[in-house]
Amino acid sequence: METQVDHQYRGLAPEGSDELDHELTRFPGPQAPPFSGLASLTNPLNRYQFNNSDILQLCDAVRSHLQENQSLGPRADEMRQLLSAMKNDESDGRYSVKSDTISACRLDKLLSDILLPENACSEEEVALAHNLQRKWRLRFRQEYFDMDKKRFTKFATRYGRLRDLTFTKTQLFAHGRWDTKRCESLSEVEGNQQFEPGHWWLNLACAARDGMVGATHETPTKGRYGFAALPLMSGSEAVDSDKGLVKYTRDSTLSDAPVSLITQVGAKTRLLRGHCLKSPFAPKSGVRYDGLYFIRQYGHKLQPDTELHRVVITLERVPGQRPMDELLQIPRPSQMDDWLIFEKYEGEMVKKRQGNEAFTEWKVEKAQEKVDHSQWERVARMAADLMQRKEAMVQFAKEPEEIPFGDYPAAQGRLLQTTVLQRKGLFKLETMGKNDKKGGGKAGGKDKGGDKEAGGKAKGAQLINVRHILSVGRANVQGLKCEKHGKKEEALAKLNDGAKFDEVARNYSEDKARVGGALGWKPKGSFDPKFEEVAFALEPSTTSSPKIGEAKTEFGYHIIMVEGRR
Repeated sequence: METQVDHQYRGLAPEGSDELDHELTRFPGPQAPPFSGLASLTNPLNRYQFNNSDILQLCDAVRSHLQENQSLGPRADEMRQLLSAMKNDESDGRYSVKSDTISACRLDKLLSDILLPENACSEEEVALAHNLQRKWRLRFRQEYFDMDKKRFTKFATRYGRLRDLTFTKTQLFAHGRWDTKRCESLSEVEGNQQFEPGHWWLNLACAARDGMVGATHETPTKGRYGFAALPLMSGSEAVDSDKGLVKYTRDSTLSDAPVSLITQVGAKTRLLRGHCLKSPFAPKSGVRYDGLYFIRQYGHKLQPDTELHRVVITLERVPGQRPMDELLQIPRPSQMDDWLIFEKYEGEMVKKRQGNEAFTEWKVEKAQEKVDHSQWERVARMAADLMQRKEAMVQFAKEPEEIPFGDYPAAQGRLLQTTVLQRKGLFKLETMGKNDKKGGGKAGGKDKGGDKEAGGKAKGAQLINVRHILSVGRANVQGLKCEKHGKKEEALAKLNDGAKFDEVARNYSEDKARVGGALGWKPKGSFDPKFEEVAFALEPSTTSSPKIGEAKTEFGYHIIMVEGRR
């Protein structure tokens, strides 16, 4: 009986392609020669039962781990045993593995990934992949090198991913040049449940062909019981993890706005996401079905500056479905292979049907898509980093800390529970005891000198906003002075002449030069002790009139200034 995981994976595999429909059962199995090395595999590999789908799943899992972590991952032993058995089968002259199996399971892609230097596989794994690849190339010759070409030519056949689709000469809609020759009956939310979360298509036309949506462009699909599907191909999403909500935003004309969704607040719908959607949940390519969502709110408002209507839809995922963490692994590497073939195929169709000028425009359009998404990802990472820092500072401010008073007399040496808000000086710390001579003033810290030690150095700050100019020094042969010492002196001279600290840092610092040497807000304990001693003793100043200090650490020479204290 098929397990749930296997069923889900098969749902993710290329639908109806030549690799998965008629080839999945063509692995020799029981029809292989009786003494085949593959036929005599022992546990755990005999559970594959010579099923291409299981081998493809293993290859995808290993390739995903290679691309993300530069290792074969938790299924490395399984993969090594399988490849060893295949190599031995070649050496024995059994030749159980056919070229169709290699193509369907993407074994050629797996071997290429293992051999990539950046994936840093072990010598044993590289040798195994190299030997098996060499044996297959010797046996299949040009057929092995033409596997991608074969996949390309079969892409629009009855078993290919583009089956029953037609290419349109003009781009009818913003996100596709494809239309369907025929469509399956529409799959309703309450009715046909043939689609599992994680199902993946090249584009909306493929989803319409299979009955997931009712149109090949970005519009809600109305079914018998309401709205059966809501594709999000453009716009952006903001995720509120605490409340479990997703807020979708898109600017469009009133005619393109899904106004009818206002009657569906509270209802469920199937949600599809496309790769052009600016969202942390968007797939890397194609279109993915992400499960059932409740429509919690709907609204749109005219933007006076653009005369477009801004649509805002608040969604909540129905609980009990396949986790989003798993869905974010889709598309799998084999599906990404198909995506690359699809882009090449579409480009060839544009060039053939519309000419070189249209082909150039198509390439520019695809490049712009990637640039836009790359810029959005960079901004999203920066925003997430800032939010993480903010949350860390808030958490740091809330956590109580025990401060020992070991320097005080035994009678006053008890621990005081306080918070970082107190330590930041939002209100004074009280030192306990009437006989405390080191308090610098009356009990309660109301004296004017309570913030400073006798030498005038500020104390009590636990956070500083600091900049530095770093000159990395290495001792010369005599070990008398550092090569970079002169560079530090040049920077000091510039500062003494009135130059701004951040401008000097950009020209002279070997750390954080692009941001003017800014290290940001840092708590005590974040720096080298020598650096920290100087930094926390400095008074705040501005980059145009900096008060500087110098320190030498194992990293080199530092010129330091502080912009703020807490």
